[in-house]
Amino acid sequence: MASKLPAKDLPRLTLARPSESALSLASEIGEGHKGNCPVRSCFVRRSEPGSPTPLAQLMGSGQGQNRGGQGGGVRLKVLLTLLWVCGGKSSSGFHELSRRDRAYSILFDLDRNGVRRIGRALHWLHDNHFVQLVDDAELSSSRKRRSTMIRLLREDGSQTDYHRPNPTTKSEDGVTKPEELYFDLPRSLWTNGWFTILSGPALVILLILLDDANLRRSGIGSGRWISPLDRREKYVFSETMWRKGTAELTAYGLIEIERWGVSWETAYSHNRYLVLRDQFEEDAATVVSEIAAKLEGAPQASCVHRGFELHVAKKH
Repeated sequence: MASKLPAKDLPRLTLARPSESALSLASEIGEGHKGNCPVRSCFVRRSEPGSPTPLAQLMGSGQGQNRGGQGGGVRLKVLLTLLWVCGGKSSSGFHELSRRDRAYSILFDLDRNGVRRIGRALHWLHDNHFVQLVDDAELSSSRKRRSTMIRLLREDGSQTDYHRPNPTTKSEDGVTKPEELYFDLPRSLWTNGWFTILSGPALVILLILLDDANLRRSGIGSGRWISPLDRREKYVFSETMWRKGTAELTAYGLIEIERWGVSWETAYSHNRYLVLRDQFEEDAATVVSEIAAKLEGAPQASCVHRGFELHVAKKH
């Protein structure tokens, strides 16, 4: 039997709650967008050896690094929300919407500098060919200040106008084109408040796990565990990012980690990661409140929960 770590040696996590403003806005957006969010596999994993993934580029500084800083998390949230909100059918041929920096700041529960951070994120996405910021002449002429439209480009950074991925699009040899393979992020990730409270590293790991599970179901993936080598070579993320992201997802109850044996001869075991999709249908604020009730502590409660020393942030 494994020995239990004393509380002072356990990983420490602070769980957040989505604000009422963020939940209200997410619900309003969700009323007009009933579908899930399609994400191309080539956004998450390497298309060829040595090339950075668009996700790793986005989470870094744009120079091939992937330190997973605060700016990377905001950029990721903006892009994924754009894919959800304006990645559906388009009557004009372009997938675009009006720029609303303050709305994104509210949706993500950002601090007082949130609007500025959203602006920086959008300009980074424009400079790195994930979106185009387009001046709307009609709006500009009717208002004193300059207005901008956001036009979505394909999430692989190819500078190609966005179109919804279509797995029926085949290459000459009859195989689905790599840029048409995709997986879905559930709509409830936004509408139930999870998207608001998850950090950049947690969203990164969730994307990787959903992509890997989808490729295994389609018969394209290897069906193996995601080894440390795969994490570096296929997804280009460090062990630090992996540990931080999986710890947060586990604490919220969004994934389960199981130990599985690989072979009878070696009795070598590994971690198997299972995304609990039903948990996204639960209200994030309610789940966190239930965890907080178990903790029963001082002003910022702390207790051992699912193998972590947890702290629950105060309500907004």
